[in-house]
Amino acid sequence: MTSQQRLLSDISHELRTPLTRLQLGTALLRRRSGESKELERIETEAQRLDSMNQRSVGDVT
Repeated sequence: MTSQQRLLSDISHELRTPLTRLQLGTALLRRRSGESKELERIETEAQRLDSMNQRSVGDVT
């Protein structure tokens, strides 16, 4: 593994943890509060960031 690959892997790991917590938090909030445009927007953006994160690691490996 090159140093660039290792760096991106480390960055990806560091981003994945807060993104996962955000996604879990929004799921719990949805169960308690129901639907809302704001919650939907947060979920959409979290999914978009997760996809970008996965692609960035995949592009280097």
